[in-house]
Amino acid sequence: MYGSLLHSSDSMAWSKAALYDAPLPGCAHKSCSNCPRYAMRWRTHVVAAAAAHARHPRGIQMSLFTAA
Repeated sequence: MYGSLLHSSDSMAWSKAALYDAPLPGCAHKSCSNCPRYAMRWRTHVVAAAAAHARHPRGIQMSLFTAA
């Protein structure tokens, strides 16, 4: 839906964030930087943020880190 508005995307953003966050509850690994559960949680957040900001005109940078 927003593909035509993107010039690039950072596919490692979730992995980098997970590296510094504590593992998700129930995860036994030291870091969730390669965890599918963390990746899906990140995706859910990004999709929700995009939907919340869908009414902004083109050219305004949307924040991925503000509460929806």
